[in-house]
Amino acid sequence: MAVKITLTPQDILRGVLLTPAWYVLKTGKPSTQVSKKGDSTTFVVPFVVQAGTNTKDGKSPVGVPITRYYSEKAPGFIVKLLMAYGTTIDEKKTQSFDLEACEGKVIEGYIENQLDNNKVMQNHIVDFRPHSATQVPVSR
Repeated sequence: MAVKITLTPQDILRGVLLTPAWYVLKTGKPSTQVSKKGDSTTFVVPFVVQAGTNTKDGKSPVGVPITRYYSEKAPGFIVKLLMAYGTTIDEKKTQSFDLEACEGKVIEGYIENQLDNNKVMQNHIVDFRPHSATQVPVSR
């Protein structure tokens, strides 16, 4: 019996390691899921690269999917993302934000390569900023 695996074009793109740099990102549909321990909510924010630096082997980064996860236990880590969308954060009061309103919006993210929990190198978005079509990508 044959052992088969099915790969979609998105699966293949997910494995493309990007050169550390700023990239233009389009936000997908945010969602929630239960944490691995089952004791909290994880906010899942998918992105797809729209433009940026070619990979070391000359491949275009366009279409590469990257997902960021945020925990309700540490909500402060999502502040840079919200600010990239133009959200005003008032540090003196409690606020709620509708992540679904971010779907389809374009921002920029600085992507680095980091080892995941299984010691596999992955693309990881470490910073965000508003998108400006005239802004020249800069090294971090």
